[in-house]
Amino acid sequence: TIDSNADNSASFLAPNTSTGVSIGDITYKRYIADDNWHLVSAPVASQSIPDFVGDGVNAVAQSGTTSNYGVSYYNNTNTPGTRWTYHNDTPTLENQEILTDFNTGQGYSMKRTAAGTYTFTGAMANADISVTIPTTTTTGTHLWSTIGNPFPSFLPLNTAADAANLLAGNIAKLDESFAFLYVWNGTSYDPIGLGGAALQLAPGQAF
Repeated sequence: TIDSNADNSASFLAPNTSTGVSIGDITYKRYIADDNWHLVSAPVASQSIPDFVGDGVNAVAQSGTTSNYGVSYYNNTNTPGTRWTYHNDTPTLENQEILTDFNTGQGYSMKRTAAGTYTFTGAMANADISVTIPTTTTTGTHLWSTIGNPFPSFLPLNTAADAANLLAGNIAKLDESFAFLYVWNGTSYDPIGLGGAALQLAPGQAF
């Protein structure tokens, strides 16, 4: 079990698998400071979303009018205004779905009823993770995507954090006018560039 709190997030680095050390399922506890929306990614693989929202320890918020849970992903092919698509046990609207497992490397907008920790349990990613993002547009679609750190360890975002970093490895895939990662600060998105102040993405941080 790897823990985090209001001040710190733990980082777990497993031995190289060639040593013969077997790593089973891990549990990562991602601390959330309030009951606002946060961009989160699962720092493990194979975590069931129905099990996650059904676990009281995660205190996932739920709307009283639409029964949407506070777990949603961005679907840029939906109608404008309904692109955030929510987990719902009985979906009837365009932006409601019965979600299955958290997709490794995908970012989700999530909301708790109060400050506390999300508990993710599953296999640990042990190789590079590729996430497909849209590269062409049609009428009514966007090219924005939410992705996130899929590992239970910190990931350097830009050059000041480490010469080998997430943004440098993917910048050629981004629109040159938007060659940033955008991190939600609670009210707006902060663009973080390759040459900006050093930033390490915590486990479970999405953008």
